[in-house]
Amino acid sequence: YSDEGYDLPQLQLHEHIIDVDERMSKQAGLLFAFEAATLADQRAVKRDTITERVEMAARLANDSPEQWLVFCDLNKESKRLAMLIPDAVEVTGSDTVEHKESSIIAFATGERRVLVSKSSICGFGVNLQQCHNIVYAGSDHSYEKFHQSLRRCYRFGQERPVNAHLIRTSADGRVAHNLDRKRIEHELMVKGMVKAVEADIGRQRIDHVENVR
Repeated sequence: YSDEGYDLPQLQLHEHIIDVDERMSKQAGLLFAFEAATLADQRAVKRDTITERVEMAARLANDSPEQWLVFCDLNKESKRLAMLIPDAVEVTGSDTVEHKESSIIAFATGERRVLVSKSSICGFGVNLQQCHNIVYAGSDHSYEKFHQSLRRCYRFGQERPVNAHLIRTSADGRVAHNLDRKRIEHELMVKGMVKAVEADIGRQRIDHVENVR
């Protein structure tokens, strides 16, 4: 069948790196301002760079009059983002179902300019393709959350290039490497599945022709 119209828009990934200086490294309990090696170190860096990451995410959303979808991982990040972005609506796990529904609908219809939430809450299932700007105030090792949340805007029917802004620290090298590895493995798996389906369709066509004969 024809795949006309099923074209994904251009995806532009923008990486913003916050340098972990000596002060931040000491706050996080690191001896030096190097790459955070363990999960405990990575959590400590995330916790102690909240201010810098949130302020950068807020600047991105505030500097543009367009709609923005802002994802974060921690409750403190969500609360501060909602305070720093005046016209944002915040959706948290503890909100009522009615608040979640009305907030997401208000963003989807353009009534609200910015939606702040965790990718585990608003990153799955909903269609937010009216928006083409996403910012991640932080990152973790879950490629599934990143892929699914990105697809809220980067999907068939999106008519504009999608800008995804990834805010990381200079100590997040292992997290970034792990996500890149998972992304490459996912792309290889998808290509393999497509080839398998095409090969199966080809065999079915041959069998059909032979049966007709």
